Amino acid sequence: MDAALALAYDILAALGKPVPLTGYRPADPAPAWSLAAAWILATPITHLTLLRAHLLTLHRFKDLLTLRRRTGIRLTLVCHRRKMRPFLERELRQVEHHIAEASALLPETEPAPLSPLPTARPLANRWISLPALTTLKAFDEATGPCHCAAPTATDRDCFPPVMPPVTEAEVAWRLHRASAHPHLAAQLATATFTAASTT
Repeated sequence: MDAALALAYDILAALGKPVPLTGYRPADPAPAWSLAAAWILATPITHLTLLRAHLLTLHRFKDLLTLRRRTGIRLTLVCHRRKMRPFLERELRQVEHHIAEASALLPETEPAPLSPLPTARPLANRWISLPALTTLKAFDEATGPCHCAAPTATDRDCFPPVMPPVTEAEVAWRLHRASAHPHLAAQLATATFTAASTT
């Protein structure tokens, strides 16, 4: 697609209009620019901001200036480079404009504190054997779960496992990050930290 047509389509799409246009020659950008101007004039649109303006060609820039002249829209071009391309500087000399540095527009802020280094995980990428999960598997492979009140963990001689803090931290870290499904994470957390069966 021609860059002039693509830019006009982008403006129409930003105005909420469906593109590509039907009923016109596919490669002719003139109808798209005319329709963009008509919609800007017909609606209370007063500003148009274009990002990546440093990628504009001379012809696309002139198309934007024509749109600005036809509609009176306030055009803001955001260049993502410190130096504008020479033709932009040359063309801007012929129109009323204002150049602002981003740093001048942003409020001064305190420098962000350095983020602390991530704490080391001694058990990262290591297999962890947990008796609680073995208990869970053994209980759930037994006969079908009853529909009455489930026995407590102590009734089945199950007691919350004693885990060293480093193991507990690693298990909690993995539970938090290994599953996006909340029910599965809750079941695993319950089994891990209580030794109770889901039945």
